[in-house]
Amino acid sequence: MDSSLANRGRKVIGLWSAILLVSLAFGLASTQFLAVCLAERPDPSGWNVAARLDPANAEYRDLQANYAFFSGSSEQAVKLLDAATALNPHKSEYWLDLAKVEQSIGRAAESRRHLADAIANDPNSTTVAWQAGSFFWSQNEPIDALNEFRVVLASKGELAPAALENCWQIKPDAGFLLTNIIPQDRDSVAGFLEFLISKNDKSGAAAAWSRLVALNQPIESRYVLEYMNFLFSGKDIVQAKRVWKDSAKLTDTALYQPSAENLVVNGSFELPSLNYGFDWHYDKSPGVTLSLDQNEFHSGNRSLAIEFDSTSLEQIPVAQFVAVEPNTDYRFEAFYKTERLEGVTSPQVLVWDGYSDHTYFASDEMRAAGKWTVVQGNFHTAPDAQLLTIRIERTPLNRAIRGKLWLDDIRLTPLSTRTARQDR
Repeated sequence: MDSSLANRGRKVIGLWSAILLVSLAFGLASTQFLAVCLAERPDPSGWNVAARLDPANAEYRDLQANYAFFSGSSEQAVKLLDAATALNPHKSEYWLDLAKVEQSIGRAAESRRHLADAIANDPNSTTVAWQAGSFFWSQNEPIDALNEFRVVLASKGELAPAALENCWQIKPDAGFLLTNIIPQDRDSVAGFLEFLISKNDKSGAAAAWSRLVALNQPIESRYVLEYMNFLFSGKDIVQAKRVWKDSAKLTDTALYQPSAENLVVNGSFELPSLNYGFDWHYDKSPGVTLSLDQNEFHSGNRSLAIEFDSTSLEQIPVAQFVAVEPNTDYRFEAFYKTERLEGVTSPQVLVWDGYSDHTYFASDEMRAAGKWTVVQGNFHTAPDAQLLTIRIERTPLNRAIRGKLWLDDIRLTPLSTRTARQDR
């Protein structure tokens, strides 16, 4: 009987203990849930209540500290953040907030120490590296700043462009940045090339291009387009020739290379036009339609067809740049054919100096020709010649013209001195 009562007593005590534990757990969970709800509201008084309800949660201390800081109570913010980092020393955001507040009140040494804690907790964080880099820059410590911004660059995130600009402001030396700061991958080096073009850094862009070539990985054609345009505008044709040759293995331009037999690229129009570099450049123009015609050709399998239907033609938007040597004799030739071509004047093929108004060759007007007809001539380049432009012109431009013109087998060939004299 006594044993039965004892057992019953133990069961009752166990039951009440379980109930008490469940109640405590439920109360704790309810308290924490209430604290979370209060903390999620944009109300500082709620954050204070949340911190009292759940004093072991470092997040509430951080919320209080940020409010105190923006309210002008920096010292209070430091105390709250000291508490947050003590409760959770493994969260880099708390160390960053503490470093920011310490820096704002002139405590550079403390700020540096807290940044070191943030970096130790999260060495690859873009946010940590950005704030650390900005701090080191403000303290005139360029090497440390550059090393942190390098982490930001490696992330390729939203802050990467700003980090690159900061690196340039700290040390505007393309060679140094390329060797020590820029990540050595294709996209980073290509992006640095674009950046240097925007800074008009000719030698730096050349170094970045050489690094891209050394990586020997395919790149987007837009990088070649932008760099070639930069070189054309800067009259650096030697580098432009080098870049175009290099691009043969980095992009799909292996078939678009000039040769000793013909300096014109894709002169027979057998390949699609790239619209950049040393291939044909074209654009849209009212009253002019360009196409590659597989039904009409002088040789090969197609030609360039230009269809006119304009009462006031502004331009004929097709041209090609050709790199040449100074003081050199050249022969130019092209074949054309027309169909119902009508107008006061007809188009001509012109070879101009790329950097002046000098015309080296101007064909006769390409009037009605029902069969393939050649236009050709020899010329001698000027002592400063580097680049020629082959284009189709019509004077005056603002007169009506209708009909169709085909062009094919456009060639530009250097001549020996003896051959040039015999042809004159």
